[in-house]
Amino acid sequence: MASFLSPQLKRLLGYLRPYALRFGLGVILVAFVAMAEGAVALMIKLAVDFVLNPAVSGARLPIGTLPWNGRVLYLNDYFPARVQYVWSVFALSLIILFFAKSLAEYFGTTSIQYSGLAAVTDLRNQVYARIIRQPIGFFQHNPTGRLISTTINDVERARFALSEWLADLFQKSFTLIVFLAVLLGINWKMALGCAVLLPLSRGRSTNSAARFAGRRRTARRAWAT
Repeated sequence: MASFLSPQLKRLLGYLRPYALRFGLGVILVAFVAMAEGAVALMIKLAVDFVLNPAVSGARLPIGTLPWNGRVLYLNDYFPARVQYVWSVFALSLIILFFAKSLAEYFGTTSIQYSGLAAVTDLRNQVYARIIRQPIGFFQHNPTGRLISTTINDVERARFALSEWLADLFQKSFTLIVFLAVLLGINWKMALGCAVLLPLSRGRSTNSAARFAGRRRTARRAWAT
């Protein structure tokens, strides 16, 4: 991955090294948020297939099968024996899931943004120290106002890249991976079929819309003449 990064970006990410522990913790929490999003999708499947389906009898909610030994995991196994009613297990699972997801999203995003802002603070101090140590002739050829404006704008771009953009990048990337895994796990044939057919149907609808727009412009020109 480092080969795809530009030297400027790698140098900018180097300012995160003193805050690697907090940054790594934030990435782990953001990954947990993505897994919680996938768990919510699985809970919707459980609600449709078991909880809201009166034709299904039984009080156990299967959440998946282990691929290496074929063992079925049930949601009921993670609750005490006195809490085994389907609605109670499902409702408590949703509450716990959303509560844990909210905490992980808050602390994960905050940790990543804190690391980015701390790195930008170090960068800003280094830039200011470098400017102050320049000779007098440097300030004669470069007005102070232009130096301050350029420094503030450049550091502000770095702040956005190392805080908001970086946190959003990790969260969206992990969410994409988890949802792809959930789709393939539920029905991989349908997922692959949608991946192939939806772009084709979208291309056809785009061509149809372009032809319709062309005919409409032609009709307007004919009406104007």
